Amino acid sequence: MRLYIIRIIFLGIILICLTLPSISYPAEGKNDTTPTASRWIEEGQFKKAIEYLIVAIRKDPENPDLYFWIGIAYYKTGRNQEAEESFQSAVKLNPADARIHYNLGALYFQEKKWDQAIASFLKAANLAPDWKAQSYLNVGLIYYKEGREEKAVEWFQKTLQENPAATTKQMALDMLNLLSPTKGPVKKGTWNVQASMGREFDTNVFTTSAEQAATGKEDWATAGTFYLNYRLPIHKNLFFLSPGYYLSGRWYDSEGRDYNYLLQDILLTLDSPALGIHPRLGYSYIYTHLGNKPFLELHQISFSSQILRTGKNALRLDGHYSIDNALDPGYNYLSGNEWKIGLSDTSFFYDNQGYFNFVLAIARINLTDIQSGNQFFSYSYDAIEPSIQTQFPIVERLQIKGSFGYQHRSYHDEDIWATGRKKRRDGRYTAALSLSRPIFRHLDAEVKYWTQINQSNIGNDPGDYVDRDYTKDVYSLLLKATF
Repeated sequence: MRLYIIRIIFLGIILICLTLPSISYPAEGKNDTTPTASRWIEEGQFKKAIEYLIVAIRKDPENPDLYFWIGIAYYKTGRNQEAEESFQSAVKLNPADARIHYNLGALYFQEKKWDQAIASFLKAANLAPDWKAQSYLNVGLIYYKEGREEKAVEWFQKTLQENPAATTKQMALDMLNLLSPTKGPVKKGTWNVQASMGREFDTNVFTTSAEQAATGKEDWATAGTFYLNYRLPIHKNLFFLSPGYYLSGRWYDSEGRDYNYLLQDILLTLDSPALGIHPRLGYSYIYTHLGNKPFLELHQISFSSQILRTGKNALRLDGHYSIDNALDPGYNYLSGNEWKIGLSDTSFFYDNQGYFNFVLAIARINLTDIQSGNQFFSYSYDAIEPSIQTQFPIVERLQIKGSFGYQHRSYHDEDIWATGRKKRRDGRYTAALSLSRPIFRHLDAEVKYWTQINQSNIGNDPGDYVDRDYTKDVYSLLLKATF
């Protein structure tokens, strides 16, 4: 049975490559040129149709239908380069015609230009709702051909949500049956490796020049990360166990090694994409160095679960609890525990290539208080933390994306470090621009710039310490491999 399903699936993929562009469409020209040409194409008289359409294009070079049909004729005779040029000419003349984008996607599919094919199919789906089911199915098949099974399942499920035709529905069901976490064969584990290197510039632009000079906070640094994860399916692929290791470091140019920072994180995650609520449990042990000396360690337990999904909106409940332990006696005031719990609502748009996320969380930090003479200092606080974040495609074909985020923190207690015992409020703005491109089959590269501004309503107060207000600019190159 499984062999039969695979055979049907690959026959379906071949069918997409060879027959999609021959679908008949009603003529849109003012005369009988396109009906005649389309009839000859369907009868297999491709050479005759091409000669006929070349003459017609010379007489009417602004008619997108003529380029569309000659593109199909070229495609049928294996002249893919001429077919692509013809379809692109048709797109320029009539960019709102879904059939042109769809057939251009079929051409890219045959040539294994996966990124261009996906972009064309999704463009067709955006322009014409009736094209969504078949376009989504094709996108799923592309991800399947690339070995990205989770993405393939996502798009096959989208296909079924669009009330597809019987053949399209059956193909999507066959693919889901093949890839189903609960019915399919046990999958092999998947390795995920990421490494990045970049340059970072930090500055306290909200403090005076004298304060900046005294603290040495305006400086360039080299920043790097490494992440290794193995995703192992268990219990008939119903659950996935993911041990991982994360390393992050920052080395300043002129501040000296006393400010260099190194973080190591050992992670263990258990999740289940097959369950409707998509639960996730995690444990993390974090060990850090500051200035090449042990600084702080944390044991953290986290959870996440989807509690509601309607259309393109997903509501989740997330939280974590950690125990903090200062490894340097000079930082004992950082020892204690903390927890956070919140709701997040994610809305997807532009065919799930963009999203808008809103989070409302409450946090409690219980750290060690300090008594110095007659002064009392506390690092503990209660806070409400709303935040928003959005990511959106800028140039879809080149995989250029932008993002923007804002996080606000409003403290419940008065800040005893500040003159006048103010209630502290922090705001953090983040913006990013990234370009992603596949290099090899299993390797992607991302070039990214992001900037961050952190402001506090008491950051400029002379009675407060100066590192609450800062800006940060980061330029990085990230390599991602999955195998």
